[in-house]
Amino acid sequence: MINTVVTQFNLVCDQQFWVPWMEAAYLFFNAVGFVIAFLADIIGRRITFLTFSVWGIVICLATPFANSPPLLFFLRCCRGLSSALSYIGINLVSELVPVTHRAAYGNVYWILWAFGYITCAGVAYLLQDWITIRLWSCAFLIVYLTYPVFIYESPRWLCMHGRNKEALVILKRIAWWNKAKLPVGYFDRVDQVLHAEYAHHLGQATVAPETLVLEKDTGTVSEIKSCVDLRPTSRANSNEVDESNDKCLDMLKFPNLRNRTLILCFMQSSITIVYFGLVTDNSFALENIFLNVLLMGLMEVPTSFIGWWASEYFGRRSSTSLLLILTGVAVLTTKLLGTAIPVLRATLALSGKFFVTVAYCVSDLYISELYPTTIRNIGLFTVIAVAGVASAVAPFVNKLNEINYYLPCLVYGAAAFVGTFSVYFFLPETKNCPLAQSVKQSEEFVHGKEKEWCEKMQRMQV
Repeated sequence: MINTVVTQFNLVCDQQFWVPWMEAAYLFFNAVGFVIAFLADIIGRRITFLTFSVWGIVICLATPFANSPPLLFFLRCCRGLSSALSYIGINLVSELVPVTHRAAYGNVYWILWAFGYITCAGVAYLLQDWITIRLWSCAFLIVYLTYPVFIYESPRWLCMHGRNKEALVILKRIAWWNKAKLPVGYFDRVDQVLHAEYAHHLGQATVAPETLVLEKDTGTVSEIKSCVDLRPTSRANSNEVDESNDKCLDMLKFPNLRNRTLILCFMQSSITIVYFGLVTDNSFALENIFLNVLLMGLMEVPTSFIGWWASEYFGRRSSTSLLLILTGVAVLTTKLLGTAIPVLRATLALSGKFFVTVAYCVSDLYISELYPTTIRNIGLFTVIAVAGVASAVAPFVNKLNEINYYLPCLVYGAAAFVGTFSVYFFLPETKNCPLAQSVKQSEEFVHGKEKEWCEKMQRMQV
């Protein structure tokens, strides 16, 4: 690189502390952004998504013109806030995807991240100047300008807030866009289901409404088995769980859910510390920084598809545990080899990056399945926020090599192995299990009793 942040602002000697702090600030404010993203459950997915998009555009355009380390540090903090945009997007679209496709979608969603990763290496190699790189990267912000036109509010969120007419308008637009052939009166029936969904959310329905599935170009629609009998104050079955009373603090109130939250926070923290530790260590695999970033980006391309396959074949818990073990082994052996056998060292390093990235893909799906519907978004963002705070220590862990060459890999290896233990022995497997709808149902879903829980859920649905 001809001109870097370090060379432009002379971040050496007594100014060297700015480098890890700028990296850590971005990661820490990622977590703050995830907390702010809770607003998506209150004011809507679309407006929150667009607000984060505008914020991201402003900060990206301002960054190349930073003329001092403190100002650049401030802009890095602000940029970190907008990273929650990706997770708001995944929540927004997941509410439109059929249950049978969520495993595929939850993993493949991140494929464009990999292509962006690879592009960074090529752009940096060609331009060799951090300011020019930042200016050229702003060209990708053109995509953001299409969001107000193509991003709609979540019909499910609108339904849960009694805005059925708006939800119907959006569903009609989706049907038109997909050229779906629908029977006469279809949307009248959809309107009935939307009212039923809202009543069920308020605790005024005797039967949960079933989800409609629109099949492109076939003209078929899944049958609605019940139009839901509404009651003003109570349910027909007094034993049914009142989901409308579930609160976000129930994650800490109920012992099983509380323990699960703590384990998930530790699991995700282990993954993020290792992942961002490897990302911020530019010479982990190879001394050539451009080739290092390029190869690490290439390792990200197949991870989404491997994560999809692993979560379906081995299950979520087993996949996460196995991937963390493989990550720990790869990271430890990479450092132990030192500079000997460079080809083998690079292969092991890239394998470690590959395994932890697949674990990242699977864990996002796993976390969302372990929380009940009533608090799923808040549960997911809570875990990601805690992990985001933990990931902020990764740049400082890399600095431990100034004390001892092997310290960083020992920290990453230990995090991976302890994360494996906590996941495999304490969390339930969610593969082929129905999603819990309420906190009470989720509280009964424990490790070792998955089969009994699934049978009970099936009896409740009969």
